Amino acid sequence: MHVAPLLFFLFVGNLEANPVLGEDFERFDTPSSVVDDDVELIEFFSYSCFGCYQIGPDIDHWLLSKDQTVNFELVPIVKGERSRRLAKMFFTLELMGHLAAMHYEVFSAIHDKGENLWELDTRKYWIQSKGMDAEQFEEISNSDQVSKRIGEARELGDFFHVMTTPTLIIDRSYWTSAGMIQSRDRLASVLDYLLEQASLSRQSMTQSP
Repeated sequence: MHVAPLLFFLFVGNLEANPVLGEDFERFDTPSSVVDDDVELIEFFSYSCFGCYQIGPDIDHWLLSKDQTVNFELVPIVKGERSRRLAKMFFTLELMGHLAAMHYEVFSAIHDKGENLWELDTRKYWIQSKGMDAEQFEEISNSDQVSKRIGEARELGDFFHVMTTPTLIIDRSYWTSAGMIQSRDRLASVLDYLLEQASLSRQSMTQSP
């Protein structure tokens, strides 16, 4: 898995220019069928990815700014043992009902405090320090339910050929990444453009005879 230590770079250029196919985003050769009435945004991420830590609040803010409903899904990338352990952490927190409160706490522990949360002893100590039951956490973490979700995340990443994080999939038709967008200042405009294109594509399909 390719995870650069800093995925956003200073970009000099016209931030108002329309995103360009092949530079700012790509279109899947064969878009997969959409599964809901609303446009979908999938972010493939890893807790070990600093760019994901940076981009997360920007995506949150973008979603809150939209009048249009966008179905957002976070999917941890699973490409090796470390990413698998961090994916287990994500799904365990989700099943325990702690993900909303702890998601950015996990990022902060790894990137701001240098804690290796993929290691068992470090993770147990951190879980306890946050007021959670470490034994219950490990029990759920090793459950069949979490294993199933990890398998599904791996399959979805393989389906979309995701190789880097963060990667954003828009309505299963377009994709972009931090390396393509290059600047956090351009994230909202690129997502706005791809949301518009996805919405227009849906309209054309519903109007077709």
